[in-house]
Amino acid sequence: MVRKLVAYRPYTFDLTLKEKAKSHIPKAEIISNTCNQINTHMAKFKMNKMVEKATGTVGTMSFRTVGKTILFSSNPDHNGRQSEKQRLQRERFKRASTYAKTVLADPATKAAYAEKAASSGVDFMNAFSLAVKDYLKSPVVDAMDYSAYKGKIGDLIKLRVFDEFKVAEVRVSIVLPTSVVSESGVAIHAADAANYTYIATKANTTLAGSKIVVVVTDKPGNTTTFEKVV
Repeated sequence: MVRKLVAYRPYTFDLTLKEKAKSHIPKAEIISNTCNQINTHMAKFKMNKMVEKATGTVGTMSFRTVGKTILFSSNPDHNGRQSEKQRLQRERFKRASTYAKTVLADPATKAAYAEKAASSGVDFMNAFSLAVKDYLKSPVVDAMDYSAYKGKIGDLIKLRVFDEFKVAEVRVSIVLPTSVVSESGVAIHAADAANYTYIATKANTTLAGSKIVVVVTDKPGNTTTFEKVV
């Protein structure tokens, strides 16, 4: 069985020859890895039957097993007062954890998150961690093609949208130069998971200076607004 130990903070894992002789780990290979903006190190070990699962705290380190991966990280230092930014960040993660626990109580939703996590290619991703990530990250409008929109009924506006899990709604509004909303509706989801198309329902005789406003909402309720002046 091959298991991986992943450190979420920059952490050097080193064994002296004497320590290696005492340990049950025959070989350790340190692999540099980058996770978002945090430099990490990954150690890959061939485990014997003495180590099937790791969980809990040892000294300043915490261990837990997710799937076939053992994750370890240094414990946070709570000495001293928290800054307002740290407090808000901790509260945000608490809300994300609560969201994950709530939605995963539904078997169908849990299965959907688990399937998406399994297809992500990330070893330590599971339904819970993906649900947390989904709560913390808003959807992204990658591209908008409005070259076919000429202010006529039936004109198309094409969008490419991404989310960590699933987009709940893509709403498109046409706002006139006078700030009046001429029309608003939901874009149609194409066969490709990222592609959406909006079909204009009203004629727009004041095309120049009009604004296309796109609001994307994901399952946790995060929204992203994208605007473009025609």
